Amino acid sequence: MKLIFILCLSVFLVLAGCNSDDKVSTKSQKTETDIDSKKREIHKDQGNSKKDTNKSAIHLSDKQRLALAFYADEAGQYTLTKNEILTGIYDCKKGRETEKAQTEDILLEKMPPINNAPTGMHFYYVYPPKGQFASIIGMNKDKIFMCGTQGAVTDYQLLLKSGIELDINNLYQKNKYNKSLPEMEKKIKIVNRDESIKLFDPDKNNIGMMAHMRSQLYRMIREFGGELNNNAYLWDNIRLDKDGNWTVNYRNHDGEILGTYKFVNDNLIKLDQNGNKIKEKKITIREE
Repeated sequence: MKLIFILCLSVFLVLAGCNSDDKVSTKSQKTETDIDSKKREIHKDQGNSKKDTNKSAIHLSDKQRLALAFYADEAGQYTLTKNEILTGIYDCKKGRETEKAQTEDILLEKMPPINNAPTGMHFYYVYPPKGQFASIIGMNKDKIFMCGTQGAVTDYQLLLKSGIELDINNLYQKNKYNKSLPEMEKKIKIVNRDESIKLFDPDKNNIGMMAHMRSQLYRMIREFGGELNNNAYLWDNIRLDKDGNWTVNYRNHDGEILGTYKFVNDNLIKLDQNGNKIKEKKITIREE
């Protein structure tokens, strides 16, 4: 009887052990399946991310690519920066001196092909130039090229010695959420040689033009809304329409509009960044 009991106990322990092994094996298989599933999801996400990054370069128009050039940290060495273009006031280099100038739009004059340039790259002269040299921008689907030169424009490799190449994908990823990009795109006008001669007038870049009106209007804004915070904000040049109404935007240092002052029919109006009216006041312009 004792022998039978011992045999039954042995059989029970063997069966229990097998069942335990089956549970461990099943649990192990489930864990491995979960890990494989997570790996596939990670690879899928990485693939989608890579696809989105690549897509960002594909969907940009030529004008959008050119607009991005001015958002490069290095842009100011060769041409106007994004904030100079958006505010309409820039530093013009004249020899060892730098003086303030003004501009409304940017003209990009189409250039002939340049020897030894990257495949598909188109080149443009930039007006107004940054200084007493030719500002040049090149663009293809992958790269932005910028340089400033006083020499003959004959060979890309020679131009590259006084310029820089930038990756469009990197520029886009860094600036794609900047709200001023559409505004920058509108400021760019792509023209041919004859059109640039007709449209570009260096005299219009003289900051002295409308200096008295600019001073008067900024004074009105101070009286209306308090002292201008020049450290926190960038202030646009004044812009007049054909009816004599003017507009001044103020921006953050990324070039995005934070608010606007408008003078319409003797009323000074303050708007928020979405164009909603904050306050309004009747203003009488004092003659000086």
